[in-house]
Order: sequence, then structure tokens, then C-alpha cells
Amino acid sequence: KKNLIVIFHFSFASLLIGLGSGLVVPYLNLYFANRFDASNTYIGLILALGSAMTVVATLIGPLLVAKVGKVKAMLLFQLLSIPFLVLTAYTTSLMLASLGFLLRQALMNAGNPIQSAIAMEVVHDKYKGLANSANQMVFNIGWATMGPAAAGLVIAFGSYWGYAYAFTITSVLYLISALYYYFIFGKRKLAE
Repeated sequence: KKNLIVIFHFSFASLLIGLGSGLVVPYLNLYFANRFDASNTYIGLILALGSAMTVVATLIGPLLVAKVGKVKAMLLFQLLSIPFLVLTAYTTSLMLASLGFLLRQALMNAGNPIQSAIAMEVVHDKYKGLANSANQMVFNIGWATMGPAAAGLVIAFGSYWGYAYAFTITSVLYLISALYYYFIFGKRKLAE
């Protein structure tokens, strides 16, 4: 029973991240095209650089974990991504939007392997497969269900405010997820 409760908590935090990500990540190409009239070449380049930044941040992750521990590292990555998400939401500069996107992408994705490692530590061996599957399932449910909401915001409020609202809601969901994670796991893990 204890393992199932832990899996529920991890899954709820992942669902919040999935809902937020589903609002913005699938539409980043449209965001750059609609708001900034960016060329397909530029959009392709910036999205490719986002993947490269994720690789770099993932390599930095273990260094941060060694210094501050897994829970603090994951929370730092997640919380530090929020200002860059807000920057991307409200800037009218293509360069600042690109920088915000790249840093948010790197920071949020750098925390994912750390979160998985924490889950594998606190769940009994018998439940590790279920924990991993549940986390992936709820994240993807969140991701998949937010498409109509994101499109609705842009249709209703236009390419500036529609995306600004989507990015802002994502920021709030990321913050709630980080706080939830901290209050459920952080205090216990940080005390160990």
C-alpha cells in the first residue's frame, strides 16, 4: 500500500508537468511562426538546438546531484526553468524567445532522469516497473489532452496573448508540481 501511495504522488507530479508541457511544447514551431513570423529554417534550427541543450544539461545533471543531492537538483532544474518560460511567454524579441526556449528546454529535461532515479530509490523493487509505467502514462495523458486547450487559447486570444496565457499556465503547473514534489518527497529525502 505504501508503494502505491508513493507511485500516486510521483504520478500526480508527472501529470502536472505533462499538462503544462502539452500546452506549449507541441506548438513551439507554431509559436515561433505565428508570433515572430520566423522562417522554417530558423524554427528547425532552434528546435534542433533545444535538443542539443537538453544533452548538455543532462550531462550537467550528475554534477549538480553530486553537490546538492537528487531532490534539490531536480527541484532546482524545475524551478530555474520557470523564469525562462515566463520570458518566452511575454517577450516580443525573437532572440529572447529563442534563449528562453533553449534554457527552459534544457533545465526541465535535465531534471527528468533525476526524478526517475528518485522514484526508483523510494519504490520497492517489485513496484519499479509499475512506478515507471505510471509516470510515463500520466505524463503522456497530460501531454495528449492539452492540445485543444492550447489551440483554443490561441484562437480566442490571438498569437500574442494566447501563447502568453498558455506559457503562463504551464509556469503555474510547473511551480505547483515542484512545490507538491518538495512537500511530499523533499523534506523526507533532504533529512536523510
